This record gives sequence, structure tokens and C-alpha cells, in this order.
Amino acid sequence: MLFAWCTRASTKGLKSLSYIGQTTLTMTGGMIASTLIYLCSFWFNFGEIRVGHFDQYHLTLLFIFIIVSQTISQTIWIWGSGKLGVLLASFHSNAVPFYVMIIMVILFGENLNWLQAIGALIVGLGVIIAQNTKLGNYSKQNKIV
Repeated sequence: MLFAWCTRASTKGLKSLSYIGQTTLTMTGGMIASTLIYLCSFWFNFGEIRVGHFDQYHLTLLFIFIIVSQTISQTIWIWGSGKLGVLLASFHSNAVPFYVMIIMVILFGENLNWLQAIGALIVGLGVIIAQNTKLGNYSKQNKIV
């Protein structure tokens, strides 16, 4: 819910910024929130907190993941959400396993996974319900979405 709200806030409230600028702000906000959660978890001694390797190799991998792949991913996400809307972009993002399953069935003769198909159906029904509820109609009338 928070991710959807932040995406909407970025695409609607930060239109004067480029997609890279919107990405920078959202990734900075995510970094701050993650750091606060980590520090609170560390402070209250939750059992799963541990610091991993802190050498040049692992920092390079972290840099590549965060700076390169996450920046590309988040920029494309903000661009797509701005063009399609958060609801429709979320639908496609959540339906990716279903798309992959269909490609695997058609191109490689794999078996159909009915659990993923049912999951995609549930996501699709959720989008249809959200689009047709009073809240959806209210937000369209008042230009919230």
C-alpha cells in the first residue's frame, strides 16, 4: 500500500522532475525507511540481523545491484506507472509469473501451473473490482487517480 501511494505521489506530485529525478527521490526515501527499520531492528536485537561481508567484492556487487539495476528498474516503473496508472502497472507487475508461465507453455512445452493461473485470475479480478467500486468512481470523478 505504501509503495503504491509513493508511486502515485511521485508520478503526480513530482511531474516537474525527470523520471531520473523521481527515481532518485523515491530510492532515497526507500533507503531512509530501510535504514530506520534496520537500525530499530538492530537496536531491539531482533535475531535475524547480521552484517554480511564488507569487502570490495561484495560492495561492488551491492553497488551494481543498487545503483545500476534498481535505478533502471525504478525508472521504468515510474515511467510505466505515469503512463498506465499505478493500478494497471501493478496488475502487469503482479501478473509477470503468469506471463512467463504462458511463454514457457507455448514456446517450450512446459506444463501449465494452475496455481499461478488462479493467482493471475485473482489479481485480475482485484483490478476489475477496484476499477468498478464506489471508491474507484469517486477517485475518477475527483481526479485522484
